[in-house]
Amino acid sequence: AERVAPALLVVDEGLVEFADAPSAAIVVKDRANLIVLRSLSLAYGLAGARVGAAVAQGQTLARLAEVLEPYALPEVSVRLAMQALDPSRMMETAERISAVRRERARVVEALSRIMALEAGVGPVIIAKPSDPAGAVEALRRYGLSADPAGERMRLPVSLKPEVNDRLLAALGAANPAARRCRTGQAIRDTKETRIVCAVDLDSAGPVKIETGVGFFDHMIEQVAAHGGFSIRLACEGDLHIDPHHTIEDCAIALGQALKQALGERRGIGRYGFVLPMDEAEAAVSIDLSGRPYPVFEGTFATPMLGDYRTDLTAHVVRSLAENLGAAVHVRVTGDDDHHKTEAVFKALGRALRQAIRVEGDVVPSTKGVL
Repeated sequence: AERVAPALLVVDEGLVEFADAPSAAIVVKDRANLIVLRSLSLAYGLAGARVGAAVAQGQTLARLAEVLEPYALPEVSVRLAMQALDPSRMMETAERISAVRRERARVVEALSRIMALEAGVGPVIIAKPSDPAGAVEALRRYGLSADPAGERMRLPVSLKPEVNDRLLAALGAANPAARRCRTGQAIRDTKETRIVCAVDLDSAGPVKIETGVGFFDHMIEQVAAHGGFSIRLACEGDLHIDPHHTIEDCAIALGQALKQALGERRGIGRYGFVLPMDEAEAAVSIDLSGRPYPVFEGTFATPMLGDYRTDLTAHVVRSLAENLGAAVHVRVTGDDDHHKTEAVFKALGRALRQAIRVEGDVVPSTKGVL
């Protein structure tokens, strides 16, 4: 009898990274006839490159290569795709996808109170406003656009909370009593370090620090714990040379993320701590004024605490102050350099806790701006 080859099963997972369901690609190893197509556009930031990937067993891909005509791709698109799929960039991609999903959930919750919604795909919401033409015009006035199709509209969800806030305001879904989501993100990609940092000033978790410098991880965890806010920080740095670049650049990224999360700094306490730790004492004075001015008074006799250089504590304070836009004055005394260093980071967290706390709804400055 003539043997009939099984038909190919092709699954399009163009936006699977934004879905809750597991990827079909995980069963490729058990199915020779399964081919999973993956777009690299939205999730990997390659919307203009027009590239994707096919996932299948090796012999299946080899057979396809024999029967399909070659498809020419620009060299620059191929290079961008290979860079996007580099494992060292996955932390950046994962954070971007996570941020879009958080924003999508927030926008869906707000819009569902005033209009019918259907299941969207990826960072897109399918909405059914009562007046589609009016909604399109309202979005246009706010500098936004939508893709109308009859009574339905495709609404894109942005990575930036402020853009989504404009969308909600345009459609009448903004809650005037609700405070803007105080989240911030910074991505730093240099020849020395690759860093992704995200903060949420109104949530105590999650806290996840992975810099490759164990003692420094512990110190940033202290800032988050005593500051009462979420920090997620991942870094791949040139630790084979020295921890300097990793520690200093992480402080830069943390300052940038905090600055973005604070926005116009409306209603914050602005100022904030003296903290004793056994024989050591650290005093941290902070002013979220928008004007950077670091001051550090203290010395360390022990050059290293694990793989952390104690002289870099002053660099952390300077980098944080300059990129956050704050006056940060630190004075530390004591005998044990471990206690002194930990007291500085704990006091820094407590000072930030006081300064970022929302106490009203006005900018805390007689100038009206920070």
